[in-house]
Amino acid sequence: WLNGSGPIPPRLAALRCPSSTPNAATRAGKNACDGQLVWHTPDKRNMQSNITEISLVLRSLLIVVALLAAAPALRAQESTIELLGIGTSAIRLSPQALAALPAAEREVTFETSKGPATRRYRGVLFWDVLQANKALNGLKPGEQLRKTFLVSAKDDYQIAFSIGEIHPDFGNMPLILVTEVDGKRLEGGWRLVAPGDKRGARAIYEVTKIELR
Repeated sequence: WLNGSGPIPPRLAALRCPSSTPNAATRAGKNACDGQLVWHTPDKRNMQSNITEISLVLRSLLIVVALLAAAPALRAQESTIELLGIGTSAIRLSPQALAALPAAEREVTFETSKGPATRRYRGVLFWDVLQANKALNGLKPGEQLRKTFLVSAKDDYQIAFSIGEIHPDFGNMPLILVTEVDGKRLEGGWRLVAPGDKRGARAIYEVTKIELR
């Protein structure tokens, strides 16, 4: 087509001739008026439209990437605890479900290797969790006091408690499933704190499972 022997590719050139239509002229490969080829640049409006479409696609991809990157953090904030030993299947304790229970807040001091450490914990009483899930319904007081529960953490650390320790009519310990420490939301899952303990060995981080036995 450069030496006039063939048609010009439509995207590179178009022929302008008052005596013929652009399509016909393009098919002929020359100007029907004087036989001269007339170069034509792409339509700027079409180019701008294409650029705009590409920009929108790239922006959408960036949004998707940002959401995927944020997914682990969102899952961490919405971590659940598996409650076993009530009925035939496990109960999932989610932040949404526990938010419906009365809030509990305590200032707790534990002895550490560096001296006393005081923190303010906020969450829900585990006793209220058991009551909300009817864990002890139908059991006589003596049968309730024979019950224990094993708390497991993400790193396989485990601590056992008895129902008698947290029962309001007996030990009445306000065992707390913690959501906030010193006014800041916890990151990395739930924490269980036993106010009244001298040391914090039973303060369990990243609780994943509680089994009633």
